[in-house]
Amino acid sequence: MRKLFIVLLLSLSAASAKAALFITNNTNCIMVVLIYAHDQNHGTCGLESGRLQLDPGASTAFNNVATINTTLPFWQNGQTATTAGGTAIWGWDAAIVTNGGTMWAQIGNPGSCFPTASVTTPNACGTNSVTADWTIFGGNTFIDIN
Repeated sequence: MRKLFIVLLLSLSAASAKAALFITNNTNCIMVVLIYAHDQNHGTCGLESGRLQLDPGASTAFNNVATINTTLPFWQNGQTATTAGGTAIWGWDAAIVTNGGTMWAQIGNPGSCFPTASVTTPNACGTNSVTADWTIFGGNTFIDIN
């Protein structure tokens, strides 16, 4: 039974290499997110997305890095994530969250271009502070803007 449990855990960690990215804007303000990722042909933070606008209370999800090849906000400079057998070989690295003004929260994985997991900016949404959090859970990556 214990061996089965260990095999299950290892298979979950392997599956996480192709996990999703979930972004949620829990504020009353419009937020803009730029996403950074890598694949087998682009180093850490080698892929940078265009601007993804999230309305108040909105959320979005990307199944894997290759999803942004064909879905807004697209990768900048005409780049695309490499796929092998139809599956992206990749990793979500970091993000910039901004209100289009003074707030610029740079968050991400340790060792990435923005290795801080949580940033709070005072008065970023009117008089309210905004916190941008980068969390990995179950192999999936979550960006929560509160």
